[in-house]
Amino acid sequence: MVVHAAPRDDSLLTLRGHRAAVLCVDWSPDGAHLLSGDVEGTFKLWDVLGGPLFEKEKAHNGHITCCTFSPDSTYFATGAADGRVRLWSTRDASLLYTFSQHHLRVISLSLSKDNNSIVSVADNEIFCWVWDTSRRPSRDYVEVKMQAPNEHDLYLCSRLSRDQRQLVVGTSSNMYETWDLLERRVISTQRGFAGSVTSLVFSHDGERLLAGAGDMVTSCSLTRTPKVEDSLQPLFSARFASPDPSSLVVAAITSNNGVQGQLDRELMVLRGLDGTIVTTTKPVGEKICITEINQAGTMVAFGCEDGSVGVYEIAVASASRAEPNILGKHSQRVISLQFGPDGAVVSGSEDRNMKVWWPDRTNVTCSGNDGAVTQVGLYDSSEGLLAVSCSRDGTLKEDSVHGSTRRARTRAARAAFFRVDNLIAKVYLAASGKLLSAHVAHSGSTVTCYRIVRLAAAARANGTSGRGESPCPPDLVVVTAAVDGKVKMTRLSTGAVVKSFTLDQGPVRTFQLSGDGSLLVTGHDDGDVVVTRTDILCPPLVLKLHQSWVHDLAVSPDGRTIVSKQYFSYWSGRPVEPPAGGGVTAELRQVFAFRGTLARRLAVDDDWTTLVTIDDAGVLYVLQVM
Repeated sequence: MVVHAAPRDDSLLTLRGHRAAVLCVDWSPDGAHLLSGDVEGTFKLWDVLGGPLFEKEKAHNGHITCCTFSPDSTYFATGAADGRVRLWSTRDASLLYTFSQHHLRVISLSLSKDNNSIVSVADNEIFCWVWDTSRRPSRDYVEVKMQAPNEHDLYLCSRLSRDQRQLVVGTSSNMYETWDLLERRVISTQRGFAGSVTSLVFSHDGERLLAGAGDMVTSCSLTRTPKVEDSLQPLFSARFASPDPSSLVVAAITSNNGVQGQLDRELMVLRGLDGTIVTTTKPVGEKICITEINQAGTMVAFGCEDGSVGVYEIAVASASRAEPNILGKHSQRVISLQFGPDGAVVSGSEDRNMKVWWPDRTNVTCSGNDGAVTQVGLYDSSEGLLAVSCSRDGTLKEDSVHGSTRRARTRAARAAFFRVDNLIAKVYLAASGKLLSAHVAHSGSTVTCYRIVRLAAAARANGTSGRGESPCPPDLVVVTAAVDGKVKMTRLSTGAVVKSFTLDQGPVRTFQLSGDGSLLVTGHDDGDVVVTRTDILCPPLVLKLHQSWVHDLAVSPDGRTIVSKQYFSYWSGRPVEPPAGGGVTAELRQVFAFRGTLARRLAVDDDWTTLVTIDDAGVLYVLQVM
């Protein structure tokens, strides 16, 4: 064994004595000892300055594959190909205990900072061993079951995080897993390495992880899961005020989860990647049900169940309870909210009205909507600021089914009509509330999701152009998806259908367009994520990676990264350049799991390096895209 000086290549000391190949070495935390193990099952404990102290031949019945010191350097552990883990005293190299529950080769060992537990990893299993107060290991142990035994071949290396909570394990399937040892489950996976992940090491601050795979070393970050003082509801708004991920601002609604004394549906604002609470609202009389953050990340607008709409400024650093500025009220619950140019706010309500709230505390009501106003927006035009609303009229359609028997005819009569939500998009002058145009954006089947979007120039060129007599910009469209899988893009300036097609996967639960409009990504009730080219006719790409309803999607501006979310996990794939046939392909890159069972909404920064979500357990997740 040779000891080298860093960063030079010349050796300081050569320790000789092993008669076979050395497979593992470790340096004691106090810097006084070295430990080495070889293929004959022999370990040597060395005094760094004086040579070998102890040698134990045939310490194991196979190769010693790993070894490590305890944090206080008073004992050390060895693991071997015979599946055994043994603890030894540093003082005299005496055997303290043998763990023999592993069935395969032990590849890695980690000892806790409090010297009370040890984590051992074998080829396809992980064990957590706990010590009692007398430092005798208890015979009770925790076996961590693999989440997907057939997903990869072998574990190859592991590292324990600084807080002793997470264990990162490299595998032979070009990925590593991050385990939560308290919950005994995988909370994230990192894929896409050039080869098997054979080595892992943490930075001194525990924030970064170096992973060695093939001939490359990759710098990674652990999953961040900061918990907040109160539980948070999974409906939230988030904004990155600048390209720096630390500029994150999250506005979330609190939930008392039935605990007396905790406030329900207050608004809490968190700043930065660690989820620091900077502002909570004082009670406003009714529960808050929707939030929106402005582009600069300096103000939050909120709507309440009693119809109140308010805003307040976000504190810069220190935690405080802000006094909300109530702008006014709808007569019923607020269900849609957006910031517009120059600090204007637009809101939609179940009272069928849209209101524009101006910074000078005046407001304009845009009335005449056909149902509850579920989507709103403010957009610049040649005639000033335009307010756009979407509502569903709840049209009843006659059922054409007739029965041949009396009983069948009776059943048919009871269900002679069924609800079909025609989606109506209306454009108003924001300054006066004057109605400029109204178009049916969808009809004939029940709409499941819809969104007002701006199409890029390339996408506009493929559809009917021109604004007619409407001042509405020609790039403004309403995209709708229905229970029968039909997707339509309707231009607000003319009411003309830009594109229309039907997906075979059935009801569309959520969707997103790429920046240039050439890719449509849809999420479905059965867990499928479907990627469709809108510019050419080709078969869609169907990604069957979720087990249940997909709640939200995000697509990067270049269309090369997709993130989808459902009940238990979300993943990111990278559609590559279209192949010769014109289709789309993708590969799975990352998977994260939630502590709760449900997460509905997803936010991504402009550089697509950071993802934000909140699950139904009230946990805020800030996750890194690799």
